[in-house]
Parts: sequence; C-alpha cells; structure tokens
Amino acid sequence: MAPGIAVLISLVAVGLAPLTFTMKDEISRLSTTVDALKRDRDDMSSTVDDLKRDRQDMRQLSTTVDALKRDQDDMLQLSTTVDALKRDRDNMSTTVDALKRDQDNMSATVDALKRDQDDMRQLSTTVDALKRDQDDISTAVDALKRDRDNMSTTVDALKRDQDDMSTAVDALKRDRDNMSTTVDALKRDRDNMRQLSTTVDALKRDQDDMSTTVDALKRHRDNMSTTVDVLKRDRDNMRQLSTTVDALKRDQDDMSTTVDALKRDQDDMRQLSTTVDALVQHLHNSVMLLFCPEGYTMRRGICYKAFNTIKTFGEAAVTCHGYGGTLAMPRDPETNAFLISLYRSVSDDSPFWFGLYDSREEGSFQWADFSALGTYNSWAPGQPDNLRGNQDCVLYSPLPSFKDKWDDAPCDWLYRFICQTIPGGPLQAGGALAAAIQRLSDHPQ
Repeated sequence: MAPGIAVLISLVAVGLAPLTFTMKDEISRLSTTVDALKRDRDDMSSTVDDLKRDRQDMRQLSTTVDALKRDQDDMLQLSTTVDALKRDRDNMSTTVDALKRDQDNMSATVDALKRDQDDMRQLSTTVDALKRDQDDISTAVDALKRDRDNMSTTVDALKRDQDDMSTAVDALKRDRDNMSTTVDALKRDRDNMRQLSTTVDALKRDQDDMSTTVDALKRHRDNMSTTVDVLKRDRDNMRQLSTTVDALKRDQDDMSTTVDALKRDQDDMRQLSTTVDALVQHLHNSVMLLFCPEGYTMRRGICYKAFNTIKTFGEAAVTCHGYGGTLAMPRDPETNAFLISLYRSVSDDSPFWFGLYDSREEGSFQWADFSALGTYNSWAPGQPDNLRGNQDCVLYSPLPSFKDKWDDAPCDWLYRFICQTIPGGPLQAGGALAAAIQRLSDHPQ
C-alpha cells in the first residue's frame, strides 16, 4: 500500500508541474499532510493487524468461554446431582437412579465436547475465509489507488475511522479484561468441578461398599432367621426344663442338710488323710530300713550283690558308693564263704573285685572303710606277690590252683565286682520300693 501512495504522490507532483508558483506552497503543505497521513496510515495498519489478531483471539476466547459456560452449566447440574447423592445416599435405589441421570448428563457433556470439536473444524474454515479476506484487502488496496483523487475525503474518513477504532480498541480492552476475569472464574469453577468429580467417584465407591454391606446383611439376616428358629426351640426346651428346675430346687433344699453333713465328714476325712499320710511315710521309712536295694541279698543285716559287669577297681568302688555302700569286705570265714557262693551264682570262672587294697602303702592292706586287714585272710598260695610292682587291689581268683582265693592284681584291670550296703540305702531306679512292699505283704512278720 505504501508504494502505491508513493506512486500517487509522484503522479500528483508531475500533474501539477505546470501550475503556478502559488499552487506550489499549497502542494507542499498538502505533501506534508500526506506524509503525516502516511505515517498515520502505517500506524493504523499496524493497529488494524493487531485488531485482527485480537479479533481472532477474541473469537477463540469466545469459543472457549462458550465451552466453559456449557461446562459451568454441566457443573451446576453435577453439583445438584452430588447434593442429591449426599441426601439420598442411605436410599440405594434412589441413588442408583440419580447416578443413571448423571450418566445421561455426562453423555450430554460428551455430545457438547463433540460439538466443540465440530466448532474447531469450523474455525479452520474461518481461517480459510480470512485468507480470502486478505485477498479481498489486496483488491481494496487497488481500489484505494483508484480513489487517490478523493484524498481529502478519504483522510477525513480515516480520521473518523481512527477515532472509532480507538473507541473500539478501548472497548475491546475492557472486554478483554472482563473476559480475563471471567476465564479466571471459570478456571476456578473447573477446579471445583474436578473436586466434585472426585467426590462423585468416592460416592460411587461408597455405593459399592454399601452394596457389599447389604449383601452381608442379607446373609446375616438369613443366619439370624435360622438362629431365631433355634432359639424358639430352645425356649420350648427351657419351658420343659423349668419344671425340672423347680423339682431340682426342691431336691436342693433336701440335699442342703446332706451337704452340711458331708462337709463335716469331709473335715474328718482331711484329718484322717493327714494321719494316713504320716502312716505311709512311716511305713516307707520302715521299709527302707528293713529291706535291701533291688538285686541285693541280706546277710546278718548287710546287703550284698555280685555285679555281672566289668569295671576297674576304682569304677567298681564308685558304683557301690552310688548304692550307699562300698566294695564287699569279707572280714571273717563265714562272710567270705557267703560271698563265694554269691558270685558263683553270677559267674563261676571270672575274677571278682572286693574291697581290699594296699595302694596307700605297699604290703599294708586295708578295707574299703579304711580299717586294717586284721588277722583273718584267705590268700592264695604265694600271694600277695605284687608282681611287676603294680598289683595293689585284691580279687577272688578263678585260676584252678587259686580257685576262690584272694589274689592281688593291677587296679586298672576290668573285672566283675561285689558290693555291700546297709538296708535303707539309696534304691535303684524303678520298682525297688514296690518290690519291698510286696515282700512285706508276703511276709508280714
């Protein structure tokens, strides 16, 4: 457009060349005016472009505002629905109907969004129309070139248009400010709508939970019905039992006297139980004093036993000590003969340790109770000989030439042995006391 105006000015300058000098001043002033108008025109052209862009923005903003208004209407409907859901939450059937209506409203919202999509397509068509308008503007520029002879009228019209446009621009700015406020309000409404949507989802979940609870309550009701039937039968049984209870109460009164007598008898029984416990303890102590541990044989108030297990002299002594005694001590011929017969019943061809040794001092024999050997002995011929210098313990020899005689031997050799203890010593584990009581019952005197 600017080149066209320049050409126009050139033409005017060429056409007015023959004019008089008086016209030159006027032409100069007119040229200055034209230059000012050119600058105003350029400014207005920029303003027009800005206004066109603002118009497009306003159209888009108007479309957005319309969509937001529709969303606001939907939000209001949704808010009403939420309020209805909150009021009707306890009535599940009504809530389901309301949710169905909400579903229809959501379908309407989807349809509105589809319409918005169609509007976007129409916007593309509008852009094409603007392009065609641009072509029309080019045509209008050509027309302006043709209308350059009526410059003054055009300038006045442009000034008036400038004033109108300034007013329009101010109005558009105010509208833009108002639209901005509206958009902010609509954004806040959109956020509220999202919160309401979250509330609706929570209410739907509550509805599902309530449905599950209703099913559970129905099952509980069925179970309660069965329980009621059972309770009714129990009530009938309780009525029958009532008569029995009355009879039992009468029997209870009769038994009260008997119970008192039984309590007195119970006190007597307690005293008798204490007496019996004392007697049993006394009997146990008497049995312990009268009888030997299990497997032992008594002779002249001493219990003896030949063990059919092999141990060293020291191990055998420990075993005897466990029964409260020592290795056997044949201090006289009668006891010696008794021990020979005792161990022969266990083994006739094995050595048996008994309680005689000289490990403290060679040749100075003593019994297991640390007393001296004394005058009686039953040594084999040539014994004790302390062969190889390590024979310090005494046993019954099984050798034919030493049969049943005393012989010294190394203490760490393994042989059978004979123990002795007193009646009432520690009993072996398992049935010793029972066996003693049985013998007492077989031989009461």
